[in-house]
Amino acid sequence: MKYLALLVFASFALPLSLIDIKQRRLPNGPVVSLFGLLFLVATALSAAESNWYSFWSALKVSLFTFLVYLLLYLLSNNALGAGDVKFSASTGLVVGLYCPDKWLLAVWVSFILASVYVCIVLFLKREAVRQSLRTTSIPFGPFMTGGTFIVVALTLFA
Repeated sequence: MKYLALLVFASFALPLSLIDIKQRRLPNGPVVSLFGLLFLVATALSAAESNWYSFWSALKVSLFTFLVYLLLYLLSNNALGAGDVKFSASTGLVVGLYCPDKWLLAVWVSFILASVYVCIVLFLKREAVRQSLRTTSIPFGPFMTGGTFIVVALTLFA
């Protein structure tokens, strides 16, 4: 039961990452459904353990993560998509359930992963990619998923 939220997150986040890679968007239906299911799982886990502090802590982390991404969205001139902002509430909730003190690290790791990807692509493809990166969006959902999994896994299994 301890890993239920992580399993629910994985069952949605991995397909959502593939959709983001192919379509450069995170559809509202699955993103909102994921948050709803995670909210229910967090409620059930907290009720089963009689630990409402962890529930409120996870919700707080979810809100803070959402607000950070919303601020970045508003300041970035659409460099970050609205789907990423909505998806951040779910990534924050998962991180909040397992390691609430590391929520900002999860955000940071997501951006580091994306930066490494861009550097590798630039190095391998050189001029053609440099031209296309100016007009092409990079799907950020997979990096948000990766950052969440890395931080939670290092916390749980390290």
